[in-house]
Amino acid sequence: MGIRKRSIDRTRTRGSALLEVLFAMTLLSFIFMVWCSAAIQAYQGENVAAENTLAVTTANYVVEEVRRDPNFWSEPDGTAWTSNGQLNPCGLGQLPIYADAGPATGTWHDGLNCANPTAGNYYQYQWRADPKPGLVGQAALITIWVKTGIAGRTEIYKMVTEAKKP
Repeated sequence: MGIRKRSIDRTRTRGSALLEVLFAMTLLSFIFMVWCSAAIQAYQGENVAAENTLAVTTANYVVEEVRRDPNFWSEPDGTAWTSNGQLNPCGLGQLPIYADAGPATGTWHDGLNCANPTAGNYYQYQWRADPKPGLVGQAALITIWVKTGIAGRTEIYKMVTEAKKP
């Protein structure tokens, strides 16, 4: 009988060891999946942050192009902007009129990439200048829309600022 008892104990021990290994592998697999999910979310968050940074930087650049335009306030009474903007800083003609209608119906303009104007732009923009209510001819509201395209995702950002007549 002593021999039989030992073989039963060995069988139980082997079965327990197998269950422990399966449980450990399941637990490690679950931990690995959670870690991978967190890494993917971190990557997506970084991608969105990069896109936001690009949009804000672009909008600030385009606003400065408007503010540096020496002819911005030469429009009659400062009530409508119908002439083209200043010369393109890349030397490619003039910038478009400050009268885009916005994302729904306006015309998107390719971003300004002076280093390589033929390269694919990662952004497009629209801009509009409207007289500030109560300060016609003295201040204007400038609206900039920036459309970015990174990693196959397209987003549109809007920035509104003010320009005062010097």
